[in-house]
Amino acid sequence: KKYMQLAREYRLRMRAPEQSSFRVVSIITFRVYDLIRTSTLMHNGALQHVFGCNIEATPIRASVCGERCALFNLVAKYPAQNFQIDTVYILTDADEPKCSGLLCLD
Repeated sequence: KKYMQLAREYRLRMRAPEQSSFRVVSIITFRVYDLIRTSTLMHNGALQHVFGCNIEATPIRASVCGERCALFNLVAKYPAQNFQIDTVYILTDADEPKCSGLLCLD
Protein backbone atom coordinates (compact mmCIF):
# COMPACT_ATOMS: atom_id res chain seq x y z
CA LYS A 1 0.00 0.00 0.00
CA LYS A 2 2.85 2.38 0.88
CA TYR A 3 4.55 1.84 -2.47
CA MET A 4 1.39 2.23 -4.52
CA GLN A 5 0.79 5.57 -2.77
CA LEU A 6 4.35 6.63 -3.62
CA ALA A 7 3.71 5.59 -7.24
CA ARG A 8 0.47 7.62 -7.35
CA GLU A 9 2.24 10.72 -6.04
CA TYR A 10 5.07 10.26 -8.55
CA ARG A 11 2.62 9.74 -11.44
CA LEU A 12 0.75 12.95 -10.59
CA ARG A 13 4.02 14.89 -10.93
CA MET A 14 4.75 13.36 -14.35
CA ARG A 15 3.92 14.91 -17.68
CA ALA A 16 2.25 12.34 -19.91
CA PRO A 17 4.38 11.28 -22.89
CA GLU A 18 3.30 12.96 -26.12
CA GLN A 19 2.94 9.79 -28.19
CA SER A 20 0.76 7.68 -25.92
CA SER A 21 -0.47 10.22 -23.34
CA PHE A 22 -0.22 7.23 -20.99
CA ARG A 23 1.84 7.49 -17.80
CA VAL A 24 3.45 4.40 -16.30
CA VAL A 25 5.27 4.34 -12.97
CA SER A 26 7.15 1.33 -11.67
CA ILE A 27 8.69 0.84 -8.25
CA ILE A 28 11.06 -2.02 -7.53
CA THR A 29 11.58 -2.92 -3.88
CA PHE A 30 14.76 -4.77 -3.01
CA ARG A 31 17.30 -5.69 -0.34
CA VAL A 32 21.06 -5.23 -0.64
CA TYR A 33 23.63 -7.88 0.27
CA ASP A 34 27.22 -7.36 1.39
CA LEU A 35 29.63 -7.91 -1.50
CA ILE A 36 32.10 -9.90 0.60
CA ARG A 37 29.80 -11.79 2.96
CA THR A 38 27.17 -12.53 0.34
CA SER A 39 24.64 -13.95 2.79
CA THR A 40 24.75 -10.79 4.95
CA LEU A 41 22.10 -8.15 4.35
CA MET A 42 23.17 -4.50 4.41
CA HIS A 43 21.18 -1.59 5.88
CA ASN A 44 19.82 -3.95 8.57
CA GLY A 45 17.94 -5.81 5.83
CA ALA A 46 15.68 -2.83 5.23
CA LEU A 47 13.56 -2.87 2.11
CA GLN A 48 14.67 -0.14 -0.32
CA HIS A 49 13.11 1.07 -3.55
CA VAL A 50 13.82 2.74 -6.88
CA PHE A 51 11.42 4.46 -9.30
CA GLY A 52 11.04 4.17 -13.05
CA CYS A 53 8.68 5.74 -15.56
CA ASN A 54 7.95 5.30 -19.23
CA ILE A 55 10.08 7.45 -21.54
CA GLU A 56 8.87 7.72 -25.10
CA ALA A 57 10.88 8.78 -28.09
CA THR A 58 10.34 8.85 -31.80
CA PRO A 59 10.43 6.14 -33.10
CA ILE A 60 8.49 4.25 -30.44
CA ARG A 61 11.05 1.39 -30.58
CA ALA A 62 13.52 3.73 -28.88
CA SER A 63 11.17 4.13 -25.93
CA VAL A 64 11.74 2.69 -22.46
CA CYS A 65 8.95 1.24 -20.35
CA GLY A 66 8.56 2.10 -16.68
CA GLU A 67 9.58 -1.37 -15.53
CA ARG A 68 12.85 -1.38 -17.48
CA CYS A 69 13.57 2.19 -16.39
CA ALA A 70 13.26 1.14 -12.73
CA LEU A 71 15.51 -1.85 -13.36
CA PHE A 72 18.08 0.39 -15.09
CA ASN A 73 18.01 2.69 -12.05
CA LEU A 74 18.53 -0.26 -9.71
CA VAL A 75 21.50 -1.62 -11.65
CA ALA A 76 22.98 1.88 -11.97
CA LYS A 77 22.72 2.28 -8.18
CA TYR A 78 24.22 -1.18 -7.48
CA PRO A 79 26.38 -2.11 -10.50
CA ALA A 80 27.74 -5.18 -8.70
CA GLN A 81 24.13 -6.41 -8.68
CA ASN A 82 24.34 -7.38 -5.02
CA PHE A 83 20.61 -6.99 -4.52
CA GLN A 84 17.56 -9.22 -4.38
CA ILE A 85 14.33 -7.91 -5.88
CA ASP A 86 11.36 -8.25 -3.56
CA THR A 87 8.40 -6.79 -5.52
CA VAL A 88 7.75 -4.86 -8.71
CA TYR A 89 4.84 -2.41 -8.49
CA ILE A 90 3.33 -0.94 -11.68
CA LEU A 91 0.84 1.90 -11.77
CA THR A 92 -0.67 3.36 -14.96
CA ASP A 93 -3.32 5.85 -16.04
CA ALA A 94 -5.64 2.94 -16.96
CA ASP A 95 -8.76 2.13 -14.98
CA GLU A 96 -8.36 -1.59 -15.72
CA PRO A 97 -5.19 -3.73 -15.56
CA LYS A 98 -3.14 -3.54 -18.75
CA CYS A 99 -0.72 -5.94 -20.35
CA SER A 100 2.86 -4.80 -20.84
CA GLY A 101 3.79 -3.29 -24.18
CA LEU A 102 5.40 -5.26 -26.99
CA LEU A 103 8.93 -4.23 -26.06
CA CYS A 104 8.50 -5.52 -22.52
CA LEU A 105 6.89 -8.76 -23.66
CA ASP A 106 9.74 -9.43 -26.08
